Amino acid sequence: METHEDMANIFLWMAGALGLFSLGTFYADLKAKKIAPTLYMLTFVAALGAMAFAQQVGSTGGQIRHTEIRNGATAANDNLEGGGGENAAKDDDD
Repeated sequence: METHEDMANIFLWMAGALGLFSLGTFYADLKAKKIAPTLYMLTFVAALGAMAFAQQVGSTGGQIRHTEIRNGATAANDNLEGGGGENAAKDDDD
């Protein structure tokens, strides 16, 4: 859980920095600065990076509740939790 909290805190700062950078890009565009197109591209790349990091934050959060996506999960863990996988779902449909 601590890993998820730490990553979420980093993402919070990344999102805030991206917002400030976006405002700077918007200001440069309003003032018709020649650097505005470059700033738009950099903002886009930063947003893609933030989205990738957000996915990692979500994944670490999912590992807290969903043991099947944790590193080192085994088939024995699935059986202990009443999993059964695809075969259990097929049996219910019959």
